[in-house]
Amino acid sequence: MKSKQPSKAMISTAYHEAGHAVMGFMLGIRIRNVSIVPDESTFGRVEHSSPLKSINLEVVDKADYSRFRMEKNAIMAFAGALAEKKFNPHGFRKVWSITDWEIASSLIERYSISPEEHNAYVKLLQIRAKALVEVYWPDIEDLASLLLEKEKLSGKAVRKFIELNPVERRRLTK
Repeated sequence: MKSKQPSKAMISTAYHEAGHAVMGFMLGIRIRNVSIVPDESTFGRVEHSSPLKSINLEVVDKADYSRFRMEKNAIMAFAGALAEKKFNPHGFRKVWSITDWEIASSLIERYSISPEEHNAYVKLLQIRAKALVEVYWPDIEDLASLLLEKEKLSGKAVRKFIELNPVERRRLTK
């Protein structure tokens, strides 16, 4: 266990990355690893399998299953900032989440016919992501606590942790 108290930025990053990881897991996206160790370009990261694998984004497949896979990826992208904002509404800095929003918006744009539809679709998936962050908030809080303790987790460790019941989880993070 770490003896040093984490900074506010580290705590916010833990909630942000936990939001991505929990949402990805719950949506069936395979998580490879999660880290809150900063590097040259990010404060943290979640590496995951692409739910868009085998979809040619240059010629968008309009089938429902490809649209659904795109929606999962966009919701996961939105979930990080939404979890961070729920944890710390007054200290949230949207600029730290610009890349996530750009990724989601770009994916949604490929499935939109007009700017009006794109804006409405973005809003719909943001609303969906916010509702799912509320539903999975206990999981996000628990995973953020574990990330603050461990700093890096494998996808397997994330899966095993989320699958534990809440009492067992809290025993591991106390």
